[in-house]
Amino acid sequence: MRSAALLETSDGFIIRQGRPSVLPPGVSVTLVEPHGPVNVGHIARLMRNFGVEKLYLVDPKVDLSVAAVYASHASEVLDRAIVTTFDRVRKENELLDARTAVVEEVECHPKDGGPGAPP
Repeated sequence: MRSAALLETSDGFIIRQGRPSVLPPGVSVTLVEPHGPVNVGHIARLMRNFGVEKLYLVDPKVDLSVAAVYASHASEVLDRAIVTTFDRVRKENELLDARTAVVEEVECHPKDGGPGAPP
């Protein structure tokens, strides 16, 4: 973990200057078609807490002014967000890792009278 610089105050207290980061420099976050302002705001907070400075937004479906409410003291992350294309994200980043939480619900009614079949 990289640590922030330490500074001794006139009354003998040691305080940190800057924000510590647990991630290597250059790490960024990309959100593709984000829909929820709550999620986007919380992600901005996490980014600030972990020292991640660059946020890419690809075709956002969210009002960033609403997301800023949920970002709490990390609205500057949203202010600096880069609205761009996925092609640019791919060109500007050496390594990409994808995650999703989207789950599609599919109703299944077997025709043969098995579990889930209509009466």
